[in-house]
Amino acid sequence: MMRWALAFLIVAATRGETPVAYRLADQMTVQDRLGSFARDNRVRGERISLLFEKAGCTDLQRQKVRSLPNVICTLAGGGSDRIVVGAHYDKVKTGEGALDNWSGVALLPSLYQSLAGRRRRLTFVFVAFADEEKGLVGSRRYVKGRGKEGIARVKAMVNLDTLGLSPTKVWANRADRVLMALAANVAGTLDLPLSGMNVDGAGDSDSRPFYEKKIPVIDFHSVTQETLPLLHSDRDQMRALRIEEYMQTYRLLAGFLAYLDETLNAGHNAGK
Repeated sequence: MMRWALAFLIVAATRGETPVAYRLADQMTVQDRLGSFARDNRVRGERISLLFEKAGCTDLQRQKVRSLPNVICTLAGGGSDRIVVGAHYDKVKTGEGALDNWSGVALLPSLYQSLAGRRRRLTFVFVAFADEEKGLVGSRRYVKGRGKEGIARVKAMVNLDTLGLSPTKVWANRADRVLMALAANVAGTLDLPLSGMNVDGAGDSDSRPFYEKKIPVIDFHSVTQETLPLLHSDRDQMRALRIEEYMQTYRLLAGFLAYLDETLNAGHNAGK
């Protein structure tokens, strides 16, 4: 049985205290989603669709990319401004792809549920991107499909890639400074670890097409000099993931997204 805990976050900000409410899934639920990975990319796409459906997503769409679709779950808010929360579900041929990037995409349904318990000010769009490993194909297709007007409505993009190998990291060189400061504020309030770790030389991520459109982005990951060799190797195995640090990242992201809903463009303007 799925268990939920109602969480409250009170973040001290320059304009006073901002109370934020959201929900947290129990560890067993999060682990079950994490353990549902497959080696075949088509099956992975089908499974993330099923996880969204079981999480209660009633606005679920599949956007054709190439042979695989982007899987898009939308949580409508009170206005047209939106935050995109993304992670790719495809893997390279080598290894299980449990780390890169089932660890990221498997959190999307739990984050959806964390926010779905109450009416949100912003619309949140959770996107499981296809074909990231083939050159960010799914995320580029998503951005292109939004058009100029749709892109203007995206106020931030939060990207998740390879979580649970170490305490939560942010790709500092690429991150919007306001988003990074807000994440640090939440991490401090929740007493959770967060540090900057640049991965410029290790490849790219699905935040790139949004970044190129001047959309504020922030990438969360867990890659270090020591763990980087696990990726795209036969050592990309679920047993390498540290569940305690993975759960810390989940709790941080759930609070961060709820905090963005309360503060973004309402006292904190990303990209400024």
